[in-house]
Amino acid sequence: MTRTILDAQLLAITTNITQMGQLVEHTLEQALQAVETGDQALCGLVIATDASIDDLKVEIDRQTFAALTLQQPLGGRDLRLLSSAPSITTDLLKTGDNAVGIAKLLLRMAPLRKTGVSQLQITSSTATDDGLEGASDHPVTEASIIAGMLSLGQEALLYFMQQRRHLLQTMRRLHTQFWRLMVLLTHTTTRCARI
Repeated sequence: MTRTILDAQLLAITTNITQMGQLVEHTLEQALQAVETGDQALCGLVIATDASIDDLKVEIDRQTFAALTLQQPLGGRDLRLLSSAPSITTDLLKTGDNAVGIAKLLLRMAPLRKTGVSQLQITSSTATDDGLEGASDHPVTEASIIAGMLSLGQEALLYFMQQRRHLLQTMRRLHTQFWRLMVLLTHTTTRCARI
């Protein structure tokens, strides 16, 4: 009897994971199609599907927790499925959220696409009015925006690496001081024990 209940729960979990995977795959396909076509209706569908993906994740997590606690499956395929289900659904959820992020960015870029971002010109006078330094009369294109973002990302990574190096040096010094204190404490304890 217990095995039949566990089998039914495992089937429901597997079915929901498969359904969630298909939904995420469809959502990602729609988001990529929206990137190619610029279709705002597809972006709306992708964003609307996000709630269904979130609901499926919550349901799968609930089912998994119930099966683990109430049925207490032994090792093997059942336990592996139940222990891996949360990480599978989390990865699927992240993929769905990325598709939604793409759709939201496309909706935010829609006004720029209508005016033709590749023909958009920013002169040095409007750039200085907006507080942009080093602007010139060169046209701002999608490629130049992406190049600027990549440059900014590289600067942030370099700063992080410098801070990381400094932090590691500080941790090494603290580690050395800690061990010196431990040796001193051991010698002090030994001498106190002799007295």
